[in-house]
Amino acid sequence: MIERTVEVGLLLDCYENLLHDRTRKILKDYFSYDLSLNEIADQQGISKQAVSDQIKRGEEKLHGYEEALGLLEKNRRIDAALGLCIKKLETLHEKEGEKVREEVVKTLQEVASGL
Repeated sequence: MIERTVEVGLLLDCYENLLHDRTRKILKDYFSYDLSLNEIADQQGISKQAVSDQIKRGEEKLHGYEEALGLLEKNRRIDAALGLCIKKLETLHEKEGEKVREEVVKTLQEVASGL
């Protein structure tokens, strides 16, 4: 459940503005604020089943957006590339400095060009 919560939270960060206001609010309440289905249903004035259905449809939409646009995956690749650069810079020694510098520059150029 934690992995699902984290994944949906990241997808919401990328695509929340593409969702209808009500769906966005329900997903944020459920995944970001950890409200129960009953709490959300009471706030929205709808049934618990309606909340569950909205969550399911909202998740499907978020995954569909990611499949079509790939923003989350691109952000993950950028984070990985920047992490690699940081790691290389932290281990940089004068003797091998030029080679590592070239690798870091190349990686940063790839990040800058959008991977």
